[in-house]
Amino acid sequence: MDRQAVIDALRDRARKFVSLDTPADADLVDTAQDIGYGFVPVLGQALATRDYERARRDDDKLGMLLSAAGMLPIAGGVPLAINKARKGGKSVEAAIEATAQALRRVPEKPPRMSAEEARAAGYWHPIGLGKKLEKPYQDITFKTEPVKDLPKRQQLSLENLQGQYIIPAVGDRTAAGKLLTEIEGVKLNKPVELEGGPDFMLTHGSKPGPDSTIWASGQSIVSALRNRAVQAAQQGGNANLMYVPMGYDSLNFSTMPVDAALEMIRSSKITKKSKRKFDDAVRSLRPEFAGIDSPEVVNQLRNTGALRHAFLNRMQLEDFQNAGFPHLSSIRKAIMEPALADVPLYHGGYSVGQIDTALPINKKPTAPHRTYDTQLHGRVLGGMDTPVPYTMLWRDFLNARRAREMPMSGDRMAFERAKPLQLVDQQLVDQVMPYIETLRRRGAE
Repeated sequence: MDRQAVIDALRDRARKFVSLDTPADADLVDTAQDIGYGFVPVLGQALATRDYERARRDDDKLGMLLSAAGMLPIAGGVPLAINKARKGGKSVEAAIEATAQALRRVPEKPPRMSAEEARAAGYWHPIGLGKKLEKPYQDITFKTEPVKDLPKRQQLSLENLQGQYIIPAVGDRTAAGKLLTEIEGVKLNKPVELEGGPDFMLTHGSKPGPDSTIWASGQSIVSALRNRAVQAAQQGGNANLMYVPMGYDSLNFSTMPVDAALEMIRSSKITKKSKRKFDDAVRSLRPEFAGIDSPEVVNQLRNTGALRHAFLNRMQLEDFQNAGFPHLSSIRKAIMEPALADVPLYHGGYSVGQIDTALPINKKPTAPHRTYDTQLHGRVLGGMDTPVPYTMLWRDFLNARRAREMPMSGDRMAFERAKPLQLVDQQLVDQVMPYIETLRRRGAE
């Protein structure tokens, strides 16, 4: 072949390569070339754009769909779904549905931006536990339905507690009195009951009587709280349990996140192969795991905290996120009490209840909590509208630690273990109320 013939052949290849009309004389070499270049980053997306225009001009709806999918930097699930639809001789509509299902399984990737821009856009929030969210916090959606006849929260001031004692109830931020029905557009076939959290006091401690309780936890913790209340009574004052929020990672512990995750998995188009791989991954940590599709898995996860931890831990691995497993950060937002979304750690007062020391701890409650087996008797009083740092509210405990020259780094752990009593005297009211008024003024500006 002479030089001019080679030049003409190259020009012909180039013409067919860039043409926005489907070449009538395309051969196997052209097809192989397109397939090969389709796997090259950027160039592959450019070819998909070209093919979309070709399909549009040819009124080829399926070709337009496949080309549009090729424009996205997506995982292998999409071409797999399309290939199955085409090999099975399905209609354009069936191919569209198969492609849509595959696209829904592809995790969203945050756009590239500076840390400042990402924070301003909502990609950073404590529910991510130090990691950038998959989408802005405000764009994570969920739906709940209120439980009927849920009593209204009563406004409470620290001044209402003067002359009485407060005891910290350090707990997670989960919501209560609601049914979670949908997360990120995925409807839950079995709504998840949200049990709390701080508003457990509201759902369980609003009606007077021997069944009225204000806190649920393990037996040792509930016993310690009641013992503090008895100590307060011996000193001549009522004991009030005041909620103090823990870190956002505590949202992972109860049964609520795994219940929600299971329902999302069952409502999503996750392949059986991916489910088997997930089961094996969980079993590598907890061999007793029954499996996602086992009828025993719900009770098994509810009864074992370590297994719940392994389940959620494996679910966040990249392979399973790419396979369509739910984002745990989205679940955290869905089960969290919205009013506590931005409350700083260990700032108390959102819920307050008076402990009933006339009754023992309740190890067989009539309305049990799915995660915690023991409850503390009492009645709800209400809640403060402004959270206050524990360092201000439990002044005596922190002052005693400073007097003993104990390190500030250990304050939170010591506070949580000690569950200290604090008398709400005039001095405490005078210290805390100006702080609350300042924050209220700022909020009104």
